[in-house]
Amino acid sequence: MKTYLLFIFVGFCVAIPSLVSQTGATTDKQSVATTQSPIPEEARKHFVMGATLCKDAKSHDDFLQVAGEFKQAADLAPQWPEARYNLALARESAGDYAGAMNELKLYQQFKLPDIEARTIQDKIYALEAKQQKTVTDAAAKVASEAAQAKAQEQQFGGKWYSRDQFIEILGPMSAHLSPGFDVIQSGPGIKIKGNNGLRSFQISGRNVRFTVTADEVWKGSGVNQHRHRDKVYDLAISSDGKTLSGTVREENSSAGGQMFPDNTQECKLSRRD
Repeated sequence: MKTYLLFIFVGFCVAIPSLVSQTGATTDKQSVATTQSPIPEEARKHFVMGATLCKDAKSHDDFLQVAGEFKQAADLAPQWPEARYNLALARESAGDYAGAMNELKLYQQFKLPDIEARTIQDKIYALEAKQQKTVTDAAAKVASEAAQAKAQEQQFGGKWYSRDQFIEILGPMSAHLSPGFDVIQSGPGIKIKGNNGLRSFQISGRNVRFTVTADEVWKGSGVNQHRHRDKVYDLAISSDGKTLSGTVREENSSAGGQMFPDNTQECKLSRRD
């Protein structure tokens, strides 16, 4: 019965001549594993490369590379059972349990001693268990992440104030503004009033990003001017869930032929108990 293990793949580099020997001086076990068709030199090359790479393989990507070499060997020499078997083991080590099972089922098509056939079938059952656990664990992880995201989103719910105006967050992609949120300004000789709207609102993890768009009427010195203004908010919620802080960027706008450059400032919104 074959007991090939990944940590002794390198042994195949030495054993290859006997495994693929086409002479009559083979054992009964070698005769089962060997066919009358010769093994192409290129297939032997990839088999040796796979066995060599396996010596230092540790990561998922390492074993994918090992599997790639054994696959080329198996494709070039489909009559070579050892190439097929070691491809199955490499795919198992890479976490590709479905692929490993498929390779073992192809390996079963070779003429195997009864005891080895039994071992291979049991190996397939074991891989099925690993595959099912992988699927179950992945589903559990998705559910857990969804629950955490939902809990995080709920922390954002409610009204967040900037001075006397507020934004009320209703959900992960829904909110509305109080009248005049951050768009009513006044100064010596000028007053700005505008109709504002909220767009591109989205919560992601501990961050919220949204844009306030204002179409403003600029009244000063008896002259009415208009401008369109976008303010982009990038904020993160505090660990205690009481503040949103970050930056607000006013994007390029113009009024009366005058350009207003981008302007980024610190921003902080707070809950009111």
